[in-house]
Amino acid sequence: TTQDVYSIDVATNTVGASIPTTAGNGEIRALNRGLNGNFYGLTIPGHGNNSQLIALDGTFNTIFSISSGQTFSYLGNQYNGWGGQNAIAANISFIYSTDGSKLFKRDIATGIVIDSTFIPSGIAEKNSGIDVDDCGNVYCGSQSKVYKFNSALDVVDTASVSGAVYD
Repeated sequence: TTQDVYSIDVATNTVGASIPTTAGNGEIRALNRGLNGNFYGLTIPGHGNNSQLIALDGTFNTIFSISSGQTFSYLGNQYNGWGGQNAIAANISFIYSTDGSKLFKRDIATGIVIDSTFIPSGIAEKNSGIDVDDCGNVYCGSQSKVYKFNSALDVVDTASVSGAVYD
């Protein structure tokens, strides 16, 4: 069996292009469609921690694939009992990724880290959950809150939650 990711035309139910699980030299662990229409993902090779950041256009052609500088547990049990993480998001200007304790701001064209900050009360491989809005704000989960960061990665607001944030 294959574990590729496919595009589906919901109007016709036809299967389109696919992202093979070997894109970026490993299994796709986090995938996001940026506000610019491109796809951004974090992959992990089988039983290893050399995570790759991949960028694909809307038809799944590779734009870049680089070392992410992040690590992910192979089994993913630390998060919530399954291997996928909501650990990447992109707006039209930047890619943002997280390992649970740190937020990374990346160049949208190259994926290179241009800034980072710690997520208060976030724990590596124990939290995930990231989103962006079209105003340039970034939202990240932690053990007890969701933090709102501006594009300079300053905390501008928080919302308390009843437990750890995974998505």
